[in-house]
Amino acid sequence: MSGAREQDIVRVEASVGARLPEWLRERLLSENGFILDDSAGTTGRRWRMLPVRDDGDRKRMMRTAEDIARATAIARAVDRVSAPGFGEPEPGRPFPSDAVVIGVGWSEVERLALLPDPDNRGRLGMTLYRQMQFAPIESLGLGVDELAPDPTTFDTGEELPAFRYHPDPVATGSVRRSPNACSCCERRRGWEYVPRPYGRAEFAHICPWCIADGSAARAGARFVDTWALDEAGIAPDVQHDVATRTPGFATYQPEEWQSHCDDAAAFIGELDAEGLRLLAPERRDALGVTAEAIELVAQQQAGFAVFGFRCLHCGAVLGFLDID
Repeated sequence: MSGAREQDIVRVEASVGARLPEWLRERLLSENGFILDDSAGTTGRRWRMLPVRDDGDRKRMMRTAEDIARATAIARAVDRVSAPGFGEPEPGRPFPSDAVVIGVGWSEVERLALLPDPDNRGRLGMTLYRQMQFAPIESLGLGVDELAPDPTTFDTGEELPAFRYHPDPVATGSVRRSPNACSCCERRRGWEYVPRPYGRAEFAHICPWCIADGSAARAGARFVDTWALDEAGIAPDVQHDVATRTPGFATYQPEEWQSHCDDAAAFIGELDAEGLRLLAPERRDALGVTAEAIELVAQQQAGFAVFGFRCLHCGAVLGFLDID
């Protein structure tokens, strides 16, 4: 979207009762409404940063209809309503009357907001606040210019540790770039484990190194439920290695870590159509994966996934079915 006009920014500022921070004004002047991808940041979300309304022509007016002033007016209007299930609102106004909505998440009920600068009430401060539905707003502890940081700026240059039973956790999506400090070692190393671990739910951010060296496990975290390995009679030391020093992966159903040749197999990620064809016919039959189902996977229309594993000894491709 093209940049906003100064006159439109001024009009919105008059409507909300405060001047926008200079960082946000300059950004809107260059792009009137934009996306900030904070998936690897503090919020773990993609945010749609709102434009200011542009009445220059019909097309621009339609593109900017959901703007900062409108979203703020809606938030201030509904703040008098309490809703069970969304936490206890503060008496009267969970959304402050002087707060301004500048962005929304997956829906309009998840908002990013700014409050006036305590030293200059006519100007909004830089500190970001978030509100879910009717719950009170909460400070994110970072400035609007710190949202969606470049995770590579925190990369220490260390080579990622090797995992015998999950050789490429970056490719499978279990490890991603991140600017967050590890909940275990408290270091910013540029990478973090994506799924929540078992045992230590408060470990929101764990670096791969704390998984590999057992630090996170010693603090009580586990990464894989090894019931399937136990049923297959796999040696306890192998089960322990998979559970405590191997990145897991996110599933709808309980994970079934595969085994072959009396050893745990290596996780290789969700199988695409070509990967499904590598499964032995009897394995596809056991999973109920038909030719029609493989075609649905090829068309990205399947309501299921087959998570793949490869035997470390004979190379057999294995898998289990996960239905969403």
